[in-house]
Amino acid sequence: THYNDTLAGSPDPGNTLPAPLKTNPAAGDCSQGQGVGTGDCSATIQAQFNQGGGAYDYTELRFTLQVPPDVTSFSYDFAFFSTEYPAYYGSGFNDMYVGWLESELWTGNISFDQNGNPISLNAGFLEFKDDGGNLAVFGGTCMRQHAGTNWLQTTAGVTPGEQITVVFAIFDLADPILDSYIFLDNFKWGCEPTGNKPMTMPPG
Repeated sequence: THYNDTLAGSPDPGNTLPAPLKTNPAAGDCSQGQGVGTGDCSATIQAQFNQGGGAYDYTELRFTLQVPPDVTSFSYDFAFFSTEYPAYYGSGFNDMYVGWLESELWTGNISFDQNGNPISLNAGFLEFKDDGGNLAVFGGTCMRQHAGTNWLQTTAGVTPGEQITVVFAIFDLADPILDSYIFLDNFKWGCEPTGNKPMTMPPG
């Protein structure tokens, strides 16, 4: 789904992104089984979202799935790139990617760095910064002189047999100018115990 209209809202949002996404933190520690359903369990979205004051050019892929009876997690790979770098790096024009999960164990963003930052222009994992336009990995592409991550993998716990909703969303912050991109791959179920809190790291 692609929403062309501005989704700008107040600095205390909660409902300025399409449901079920919320920017406000959950009312409890979801990793301890509290606050699920009240907001973003990761508490990673609001601070950076508020820097920009609203989302533009919101684009998403969403689906509802029945978790197989012998499954306790799922994972997927992604990479994030932005043409906002370097001109707006460190500013409020901070394009953002959100991987949202609605489940019995977690509601909220599941893709964030080790410091609790969402995947965005200003957050961690931005491994490739092509200031000189000479990075071989960006050669012959529209990303020359811009920036991006390497492949990353998010793993999130689920309850066997439950129904979950997953939303992969990317949007501009503060203005609709200059774009960012998300590449998605390798969605799969897992049987390893993961605990309640999702994690993101380079694929092993």
